Amino acid sequence: MSTDKSFSGFFNENKILFQEYLEVRIKLFKLQVIKAMSRSLGLLFATLVVACLVLFVILFLGMAFSFWLAEKTGSNVIGFSGGAGVFFIFLLLALVFRKPLFLSPLIRLFIREMSTDLYESDHHEQDTQHTHP
Repeated sequence: MSTDKSFSGFFNENKILFQEYLEVRIKLFKLQVIKAMSRSLGLLFATLVVACLVLFVILFLGMAFSFWLAEKTGSNVIGFSGGAGVFFIFLLLALVFRKPLFLSPLIRLFIREMSTDLYESDHHEQDTQHTHP
């Protein structure tokens, strides 16, 4: 009986501390989610900017190739059809190899960014627990 009484007394005495602890943990979790989302959105934005720049480079290289082929063949139709054919081949290759070329690296990058946030927060908690008894 004395253990039940001491346990309920302990719980009643520390109820406010426990509630504060839970509130702090919830706020910490929210901040970690916000940090992870902001890093992910930053990564997404940077990826989109790089993708747009690569698109422009490919577009201009395709136009240069089409003009060069048109000059060599003497026909704009053949030159630009050849350029379109090269783009079509690249499109087919990208569709066939989309998972290893695009999806898997992006997923790994996203997981690494999210894991870094979780590892840093867990590592920080372990450091603070060891330094403050």
